[in-house]
Amino acid sequence: MKEKKVIFTDAEIIEFCKATKDTNELHRPDFMGKMGKRVIVPGMFALSKTLVLDPEYLKTRVNYISVLFNTLLSSGDFATLSSSPVAGDPDVVRLSAINHKDTLASRDDYARMFKSERKFEDFIRHAFYYDIYTFIRW
Repeated sequence: MKEKKVIFTDAEIIEFCKATKDTNELHRPDFMGKMGKRVIVPGMFALSKTLVLDPEYLKTRVNYISVLFNTLLSSGDFATLSSSPVAGDPDVVRLSAINHKDTLASRDDYARMFKSERKFEDFIRHAFYYDIYTFIRW
């Protein structure tokens, strides 16, 4: 397992949002400060910091990334980012961003990067049906 402890800062979040053209007000200190709240870390920022923990695997073996955002991270939060091989499946690496709960996982599923022979369309079809089922069940 590869692991890194981080604290997300307002300055990092602002720079990430500028680079990605993310204009969501939840990522702006001036907007959130008016409400007495901390800035929300963009999910893709947490994911990108987690993905680079295992750059060799990412460069040489990954052809799919399955992402799940479950809880929020805020600026100033301590988070433990990790990538760890899934037991029994050398082609799958679990991704986690944990503060009080794993931000990249739910009770039923987790974010992962992996190698697969399946076609991209199969993943899209599965993700769509899973999301609809989850929504209806909720």
